[in-house]
Amino acid sequence: MKSSVFFYSWAMAGLLLLAACQGNKQPKSGPQNQPSPSGEPLPEVSDIPGMQAGRSSDNLKAVLPFYQEGTIYQSLPEALLEPEKVFRLRLRGQRLQSLPLDIFRLSNLRELDLSDNELASLPDSFAAKLNRLEILDLSYNRFSQFPDKLSLLENLGYLNLKGNLLRSLPASIQDLPNLLVLDLGENQFAEVPPVVCELNRLKWLYLDGIPVDTLPSHFSQLTQLRRLSFRKGRLKEVPPVLAGLTGLEELILSANQIRAPGSVFNNLKQLTYLNLSGNRLDSTRF
Repeated sequence: MKSSVFFYSWAMAGLLLLAACQGNKQPKSGPQNQPSPSGEPLPEVSDIPGMQAGRSSDNLKAVLPFYQEGTIYQSLPEALLEPEKVFRLRLRGQRLQSLPLDIFRLSNLRELDLSDNELASLPDSFAAKLNRLEILDLSYNRFSQFPDKLSLLENLGYLNLKGNLLRSLPASIQDLPNLLVLDLGENQFAEVPPVVCELNRLKWLYLDGIPVDTLPSHFSQLTQLRRLSFRKGRLKEVPPVLAGLTGLEELILSANQIRAPGSVFNNLKQLTYLNLSGNRLDSTRF
């Protein structure tokens, strides 16, 4: 794709025609897991959050330089047996309405999965006690406001807020200097929060299921973005502002209302994966 304009043009034509031929077929389901409140499988933290398929590495090692594998503890009592040795904790789907304060004894915790619970807030001391967190999954809870104390997590590289009740994001989210992966899908935004455009270190961004038909005018400021997923929105065209994201490698715009791809892709010469399935593409307009 990079070797010549001629080869690039034919490669992009192939990608777009493939998307058109798929018509209204829905993307194949990703890794199977317990269903979320929306009826979709919940992704593993180590899987692509919200994306159905990809050609690059599908785990966080591809984007988080500090990502560590190791034992994932599935219960807090088990973790508290040797708290200093616990780096990864998964308390998914335990109907938690408040965070157990004993979790603060896990001072070395790097990865915390609290998805599919009933949390609406976090303790004020959350960031101070768990200041080594690098990966935090709060998806499918009941947060109606962004917990401001999260902005104190200087090491946080991955934040999943999918499937909550958020209507806006505060400016304090800019205080996360190492944030590389952000999932805001299936919230109640009336628009893509403009402050997202200030997160200029983002590598992966997920906006799936947000019922809007446009992107902020300054979205092209996200020059480090490599993967953008905006599935199940209300886009009627490929947003022209994407033309400024010249480093973009993976773009997922499936299940929108797009009829023609437009000229945006002429600028996206690094693009290796494109998903336009489930749109209203007219192949005569390619």
